[in-house]
Amino acid sequence: MRIVGINMPGVGELERAREGNRDLDADSMIGTRKRYSRQFLVLPSPGENPCDMNEENAMAAAGIPALRSLGVSAFCISKSAREINSILGLWEVTAVFDSKTPGTASSVDTVDWSWTAETENKVIMFDPVTGKPIVNAVGEPYLIEAPVSIPVYRLSRVVSNFNENELLTYLNKTNSLTFFGAPPGCALMSSIDDAPVVQGGIRLRKVTYVVKFDLSINPLTGTRIGWGVLLNNHGTKYTDGPLIVGQPLPDFYRFVVNGQPTTGNLNYDGTPRDPRLVPLGLYYNRHARVNFNPLALGPY
Repeated sequence: MRIVGINMPGVGELERAREGNRDLDADSMIGTRKRYSRQFLVLPSPGENPCDMNEENAMAAAGIPALRSLGVSAFCISKSAREINSILGLWEVTAVFDSKTPGTASSVDTVDWSWTAETENKVIMFDPVTGKPIVNAVGEPYLIEAPVSIPVYRLSRVVSNFNENELLTYLNKTNSLTFFGAPPGCALMSSIDDAPVVQGGIRLRKVTYVVKFDLSINPLTGTRIGWGVLLNNHGTKYTDGPLIVGQPLPDFYRFVVNGQPTTGNLNYDGTPRDPRLVPLGLYYNRHARVNFNPLALGPY
């Protein structure tokens, strides 16, 4: 894996880092933490994860030794990647570094994280082995609910202050960028808990984040469903033509069998779909999306 480009820090930023790292919070007397992010252009070899970029090389390329020479220590606490040129195989990796003053309390010193699993009931529309839709002999879908285990990541850290705006910004949102390898929409910020704690006679805050992962795949498209919802495209009515903006509405008809209303599968343009064909799914988001990376939740 090669680092072929970097967003370098300026001298002014290094000076601010040095001065900022000496500041003290008047209430808690805790050394002020500073956080830095750098963007790297990376060419991974086939099969390599861009986020496996060597941290020591990245820190050296980012000028972290210069930070240390100014009395600022730095630690890579998270990395995220996005592909910017699929032909060249070029990725942009954002590395977040955290600084602290040695000998002072810092959340970097008091971070605990763990992985576990939880079981949730989910509607199963496709056979998880064959990928085929679960339908009867004439293509009518069955909606089967089954327990599914999902990964759960929990991180706790002690900080001098908690910003309650984090609740409004991140709670009940999914990731807009890759998070722990999970594509956008697959990691849900399920819980953020803030509680008082005392360390060394100093009143601090212990903040716990819980992120749940849903990596469900739509076998028809091969894309992740995640925390979205995939609905069967069917209904009681159909149309004889697609809806076109600026054009008169097409006629709508009801599905009827033996004089009784029923439901039928639809194509994406609203026309009736042959029941012998695989039903089409409609994907919708259930949660808004936001970038989790500013929280620096890992990987550690």
